[in-house]
Amino acid sequence: MGSGDRWVRITIDPSTFRGKKVPKALAGIGKNKKVSVPIALMHTAHRTRPPIMTGFHLSDWWAWLRYFPAIDASSDLRLCKDWEDIDPHQKTVLSDDFGMGFTTYLLTQAYGIKLWADTKYFMEVLDPNALKVQKTAKTGQYKSPDFIGIDAMGRLIIVECKGSQSSTAALRRAMKAGALQKRAPKVGKKRKPSVKIRARLVAGLFIPQFSSKEDALVRFIDPSWKSLERFLLRQDPRQLFEAAGRTDLAKCFALAGANSMASYLMRPGPLESALEPSLAEETRHLLRWAEQQPLLQAGPRVPDVSPLTHEARRLQPAAFGCTFPIEQLDRLLTQERPRETILEWFNSARDADWSESSEHQLDGEPTRFEVKTPLGVRLSVAFAFGPARRLSA
Repeated sequence: MGSGDRWVRITIDPSTFRGKKVPKALAGIGKNKKVSVPIALMHTAHRTRPPIMTGFHLSDWWAWLRYFPAIDASSDLRLCKDWEDIDPHQKTVLSDDFGMGFTTYLLTQAYGIKLWADTKYFMEVLDPNALKVQKTAKTGQYKSPDFIGIDAMGRLIIVECKGSQSSTAALRRAMKAGALQKRAPKVGKKRKPSVKIRARLVAGLFIPQFSSKEDALVRFIDPSWKSLERFLLRQDPRQLFEAAGRTDLAKCFALAGANSMASYLMRPGPLESALEPSLAEETRHLLRWAEQQPLLQAGPRVPDVSPLTHEARRLQPAAFGCTFPIEQLDRLLTQERPRETILEWFNSARDADWSESSEHQLDGEPTRFEVKTPLGVRLSVAFAFGPARRLSA
C-alpha cells in the first residue's frame, strides 16, 4: 500500500432514503474504498478554509499538515499510537476536519461535484436577508448544513458532515443529531421551483484510535432540510451557480493569502464594479508569492516516522503551492466588468473535473501531491525525505 493510500469501510443506510433506495451515484462508492490520505487532506484544506479573513495567518491555513504524522502506517485508516495521548480538544478538531474533508472528497468523485460552498457564506452572497436562522446558527438542530455542492448540470447536493474517533456508535448518534438540523433555516416567499436538488446527505467519518478493534468507517444517511430546500428551489439556477463559484474561488484566494480578493468576491449581491488597481496589484503580488512558498514556520513538526511508510525518515523543509489559471486571472484583475469574467470562468468549470496527481523520488516515495479544482486552481504540497532505515519489529 503506497503513496499514503488507506482502506475505509463504507455504509449507507437505505432506510433513510426516499423509497428506501440508495441513489446510483452514492452506491457506486462501494462497500470498501481505498482513499489517498494526502489528497483527502488537500480537500480538507479547501473545505475547512473560510472564504473570508478571520484573523489567522498562514500556519493556520495549512494546519492540517500536522495531521500527516497522526496517521498510522497500517493499511487501514487509523490514528497512530502517539495520538492516543493527545489533548481531547485536538482530537475533536481532527475528527471534525477529517469528517468534512474525507466525506466530501468521496462525494466529489461520486457526484461529479464542480464547486463546493460553505452554506452560511453561500447564502450571504446569494441574499443576506434570505436566511433567518432561529436561535443559534453554530450548533444544534438549528444549525445550517455545512456545504452545498453543485454538479455540471447545476444540480445541488446539501451535506452535513460529522466525525468521530470514539466509536461507530458515537458517529451514528452524531449523524442522527445532524439529520435533525433539517429545521434550521426559515426562508421567505414562495416561488415556482427552478432548481433541482440531487441529494441531501449527512456524511460521517469514524477514524479509529490505534488500539481500537473497529475499522475506519464512512457512513451516509438521507435527512431532509425542508425549509432550506424550499428556498433553494425557488432561486435562479444561474445565481446559485455564481454564488457557489464565488465562494469556492474565494476559499482558494484565501488559501493563497489573497484575503482582500477573497473578501471582494464574498460581497453580497452581484459584482458590478471593477477592481481597484491597488487590489489587483496586491492580488498579483500575493499569488506570485504563493506559487511555491516554503513551509518553515508553517510547516509540520518533523516526525521520526513518515506517516506514508513503515520506514523512519527525516522530513526536510516542505512547501505549498497555490496557482491560478493565468488567462482567467488576468481578465478578472483587468476588465471593467468582473462579473462577466467570473461567470465565464465558472461556466468553464462545468466541463472540468477535480483531478489529483503525485510525483515520486527514485525510490518510489511520494514527494509532491497536487489537486486541481474544476476552476483550474492548483493546490500542492511538496515534501523531501532524507535517507531511510527499516524500523525494527
